[in-house]
Amino acid sequence: MYYAGPNGIQSYIAGVNLSDWFKEAMESRNAENQRLGITSSQEDYFKKQRLMQEAINQLKSTGVVSPEITKEIDINALKKSLEGEDSGESSATSMLSGNESKSQISAKNSTLNAGYQSLKEKLLLSKTTQSQEQEKVQETKQENKSPILVQASFLPPKNIDSKTASAFNPLEIDETSEISQNSVSFIDEVSGKKVNVPLSEENAKNLIEKFGSLEAASDYVKGWYYDAAYTAGYLENDIDGDGKINLDEGIRLKNLVSLITGKHSSFAESLPLDTQAQKKLLETLGYEDNIADFINKSIARDKNFDSNLSLDEMFEHDKELVAFKISASFTSITEGNFSAASLSFDILVIQHSNFDFTQDFLSEFLQNLFNNQNSQENTSSKSQENPQESLELLDNESLQEILNNLTAIKNKAFLEHLNPKDFASLQKSQTIFDNLLQKEFI
Repeated sequence: MYYAGPNGIQSYIAGVNLSDWFKEAMESRNAENQRLGITSSQEDYFKKQRLMQEAINQLKSTGVVSPEITKEIDINALKKSLEGEDSGESSATSMLSGNESKSQISAKNSTLNAGYQSLKEKLLLSKTTQSQEQEKVQETKQENKSPILVQASFLPPKNIDSKTASAFNPLEIDETSEISQNSVSFIDEVSGKKVNVPLSEENAKNLIEKFGSLEAASDYVKGWYYDAAYTAGYLENDIDGDGKINLDEGIRLKNLVSLITGKHSSFAESLPLDTQAQKKLLETLGYEDNIADFINKSIARDKNFDSNLSLDEMFEHDKELVAFKISASFTSITEGNFSAASLSFDILVIQHSNFDFTQDFLSEFLQNLFNNQNSQENTSSKSQENPQESLELLDNESLQEILNNLTAIKNKAFLEHLNPKDFASLQKSQTIFDNLLQKEFI
């Protein structure tokens, strides 16, 4: 066998491994590798090394070498080199180097070693730089990622009271009901009723393209049904049971989502306006007066069909978004297991609206409603109890500024409302951490 000697293939491979980094650079050359490229003579040297290694592999497995390699490599000399007890590495090297002297070979190997180390360092540096750049890009993507405001799930919501579960449902069907072609049917697992959601032609087309069929999209549609029926409250707030939501019922729909807490709330709960002003504002902004339209709007806005609505997806076609900033002493924030009361403001976004006005008009309209209410003798009890309340419509620039500082805002609110004992503990922990960072561990 050709590998019986004490040096044999191990000695040869040691020489071949000298150029592993060079070969990788040659086989997958990007712009950086080309800039750091090796010389043509070195390239020939490594080509011959690869052929010799392949010849050795063929001799080991079949005992013969392919004609393509025999044209380039002296196979008999290679066999003698590998069979020799004392000539393993030096003989193999001499085959690569022709008739060069040992000193010349040593000098060449020394040069190659230096080149190898230099290239390895440069490639490692390049790889590290590329990795750092990729991390920066990923961090930027995360920072610029639009926050998720609404999340739908095909799992039935919990803690729904029996009155709501048994409320009139305009989507309920039985064996005698006529069902349109562009619709999805399923069981409402909260009420146990079978319901059918009629879809717009565009939504039906998009769902078939995404899921293959409307039947396959059943769970996806069910998630948005649960969102409309129980989170927004279309069943609970249809007081007269006619399947339509009037203005008195509409101001009680949970159609507002907090950017700070993620909590859903209604005009009646959250806006510092009296009932008539709330109704005027809702009428001006527009709203979906039935559950089917609300579901279809959610599906139409969920561009990537991930059962979430991000802030970007809630923008209208003209890139305008209805967002209120309210300043009030009663606003609260909950973050994880921590609760911080009396945050100075909250940002509320309308999940769905149908307005055809400019934001300048809406802003002026809202301020007139708020100012007129406060100028009247009989203001709402909410305003009397909280005279420092304010309400404004945010333009996109102001909203974006708040979004950019949202984490800092939450952190500040959390720190401001820690009790002295917890704040002292946190401060002590931070001091220890900062001191550790200043130590040299390597």
